[in-house]
Amino acid sequence: MGSAGPVDFTDEADLFWSSSARRRPAKGAMRFRSFPSLAEAVRFVVTDKSETRHQCAIDTSAKRYEGVEIEALYNSPDFPREA
Repeated sequence: MGSAGPVDFTDEADLFWSSSARRRPAKGAMRFRSFPSLAEAVRFVVTDKSETRHQCAIDTSAKRYEGVEIEALYNSPDFPREA
C-alpha cells in the first residue's frame, strides 16, 4: 500500500489460496475464486471462516496483495464497510 497511491476497492479481483499448510501444496490443494471487487475479495478472506485458507493472495489489475497486506486492507480507514 504505502506510497503507491490510493487503493481501488472497486477493481475486479482474483483470490488464490491453498487448502494445505504445506510449503509445497499437494496437487489439487490450490483454490481460486473471482470477485467483482477487491473489497469483496478482502471481506471474504477476513470474515468467511467456512474453511481454513493458507497462502492467500489477491490479484487485481494494479497489484498483488498477500498475507498481512490483506488484513491491512480490511483494517484500512478507506475500506468500504458496506457489503
